[in-house]
Amino acid sequence: MSKYIILARSINIGGANVVKMAELREHLTKKGFEKVATYIQTGNFIVQSKLDKEEVSQQIKDILIEEFNVKLPQLVVLTKADYVAIMQNNPYDEKCFVYFRISPDPIDPPTQELNGDRYQAIGGALYFSLGPKNRFTNSKLIRIVESKVKKVFHTARNWNTCQKLLELLNKDD
Repeated sequence: MSKYIILARSINIGGANVVKMAELREHLTKKGFEKVATYIQTGNFIVQSKLDKEEVSQQIKDILIEEFNVKLPQLVVLTKADYVAIMQNNPYDEKCFVYFRISPDPIDPPTQELNGDRYQAIGGALYFSLGPKNRFTNSKLIRIVESKVKKVFHTARNWNTCQKLLELLNKDD
């Protein structure tokens, strides 16, 4: 049995693709997934399964389409080892945002700084750190990051959410 973390894109955002987490947990359990856990309402869940990563992804997409009418569900499915590595590779001491990418194709340049904001791409993740006085709304670098990652499917989480998901992933081990 392997543990997987699933990060869905655009679930319960702005009233679109509404998925109630309690119902999702029920459907996942009925499909044979074990130790199902969800965190907040934006498509973060953990399952345990005998299936491989691709099968897990397809079964969950099928559930989202058939049971919740989600159009074209997009998922990042990571093994526990993959997720732990992404967490350990965070190059910044301070809190950051993590863009989880399906394709580990290189981002050019792999690191950049602008007005105190900075990012670094490592493997399947891009770590973005805002400068101490900056916000997303006034960050010029976030626009550059978005233009780089929009070419490949991605979903982003803040560091607090990433930490909480790691705690859930390690629970019952």
